[in-house]
Amino acid sequence: TDEDERVELAALRALTRVRGPELTDAAIAAVTIATRSELPTVRAEALQTLARLGAFASGLHLDRLLAGLEDASPRVVIAALRALGSVRPDDPRLEDALGRTVAHADAEVVKEALLALPETAVIGHAAGALEHDHWSVRARAVEVLGRASALSGAAQRAEIRRLLEARRPRETDELVSRAIASALTAGEGG
Repeated sequence: TDEDERVELAALRALTRVRGPELTDAAIAAVTIATRSELPTVRAEALQTLARLGAFASGLHLDRLLAGLEDASPRVVIAALRALGSVRPDDPRLEDALGRTVAHADAEVVKEALLALPETAVIGHAAGALEHDHWSVRARAVEVLGRASALSGAAQRAEIRRLLEARRPRETDELVSRAIASALTAGEGG
């Protein structure tokens, strides 16, 4: 029922307040069970709670994060991407899963995935997103490429410039066109 769902969500949020290693370990164990809930809202909140508890920092619970990235519910995938946040475990499975989220059918998932990409993967995946059907995904791709350009060496900046210049004449959305122009202008200073 809706009441049960609200109770589960409140319980998950309350578990983020536990202190001390033993209580945190117990909370993580309980929350890990909730990642298998039938309810997408509960699975999404469980992933966020695990992140707040630091469960992904060691890579120990990476399997739950990977499962979240592969979930059927866009809400859960977005929660997994946000849970990934500052946690950057060095695991090839994670980069593969992130690559699949950039190709997700849901535009909101793709936009969130573009923000979560490691620097080494931005150019390749954002280049593909420049061709996405939804204007907001293309705009996010331009944003991510612009940010990457500012942090990149000359060769990467040149590749990003080439991608943006190639997209500019084909872009049909005015906001995306302006974002491309802005990114290209900002890139001239690098």
